[in-house]
Amino acid sequence: MSNSDVFSMAFRNLFKRKMRTFLTILSVIIGSASIIMMISFGLGINESYNNTINRMGDITTITIPNPASQMYFYEGDGLSPQSNKVLPLDENNIKKIKNIEGVSAVSPSLQISLIAVCGKYRSDYFPIMGIDRETMQAFGFEIQDGRLLESTDKMTAIFGSQVVFNFYNSRSRSSNYYMYDPNAEPLFDVMKEKIMISYDYNYGMTKSLESDGPQTKSIKPINLKVAGILEKSDDKDYFVYMDINEVKKLRQEQIKFEQSNSNQKTKAPKIEYDSLLVKCTDINTVETVKSEIESLGFRAQTLFDYAEDMKQMSSSIQLFLGFIGGISLFVAAIGIANTMIMSIYERTREIGIMKVIGASINDIKKLFLLEASLIGFFGGLFGVGLSLLVSIFINKVGISFLANMSSGDGTSISIIPLWLIVLSLVFSAAIGLISGYFPARRAMNLSAISAIRIE
Repeated sequence: MSNSDVFSMAFRNLFKRKMRTFLTILSVIIGSASIIMMISFGLGINESYNNTINRMGDITTITIPNPASQMYFYEGDGLSPQSNKVLPLDENNIKKIKNIEGVSAVSPSLQISLIAVCGKYRSDYFPIMGIDRETMQAFGFEIQDGRLLESTDKMTAIFGSQVVFNFYNSRSRSSNYYMYDPNAEPLFDVMKEKIMISYDYNYGMTKSLESDGPQTKSIKPINLKVAGILEKSDDKDYFVYMDINEVKKLRQEQIKFEQSNSNQKTKAPKIEYDSLLVKCTDINTVETVKSEIESLGFRAQTLFDYAEDMKQMSSSIQLFLGFIGGISLFVAAIGIANTMIMSIYERTREIGIMKVIGASINDIKKLFLLEASLIGFFGGLFGVGLSLLVSIFINKVGISFLANMSSGDGTSISIIPLWLIVLSLVFSAAIGLISGYFPARRAMNLSAISAIRIE
């Protein structure tokens, strides 16, 4: 028998028993669609994890928190309660960290919160982050409008893309609290309007809204210039950035103001950095630099740690989901084997006649293996089609739902790459081939004379 004869006979045999063939293919469709969807959900989760890490910040940046503000410090391979060892984030230690091989930039950071007023608009929470302005490019600050900070700037800031939405109309009787709206327009242009900042909470309020507590001494507000607005980048969107030295001065003046209004003796406060930001040359040097920093006695935190944890969690979830889908495909394989065995029992006389008229054992083997493979292949093919339709529906409905809940990041819930489609088709055909192997061997071993005598 030629190969074309084997193919045509295999197709005819499948269509002779349409219902049985349909039900068997249906089981493969369900099995292949199940495993594709389970894996696609795992890939969607992995993509979501990666996007979460990217939104949290730069994976090549290491953060060193101030040990004085930590209940624990890092020592060797574990956390130990603080003892008499507290290393300061001073210029000497900053210099040591800068000299570590693989470090491209180091910047101390200091955060304060003030009151900001622009005409009738006010922000009760105006978070200012002080960093070394010379390192802004190294730490990935990208400008949407304006420019980055320069050495000649005085009391000048860079706004994160969402900071302007902290402002509200202080003269309006409606709610002063800003509700996030991705389509909202800024109340004013921060690049053009005059913005004043102050340590005094009552600054910019009408008399009727001022605090009922003890009256504070008035203080002259500070004119803040805005040099630029940053590109949208979730980890930098909600802060105002200024040079670290100016923020230190602001913090000192803020402490003096608070002390004077609480009748405390004013003294020159010692300002400590909140943390150090360390930029590594590339992702391959992160672990080495982190180990060097920890050997100095500091605790180092990096998104690389979170990424590794998320990667392990994602792999576990994908393995579990793939196992669930695999069970469905295993059941489909049993269905294929059952169909082929029943086919052999029903076609025993036909097999005997084929042997008598000259069909070889290999021809009969190829015939039954081809029938089983076709069932697996067509089941996988329709399973891929069903998976793609379900994936499109889930992504469309799911992303819309998450967006309405203000918690979606636009990541697809189900991701079906081309390699998964090809792998599914090959795997389904292979399952059919394997399932049909033993029934095919049985057909090969049938005695031609005994097969013809069976009624």
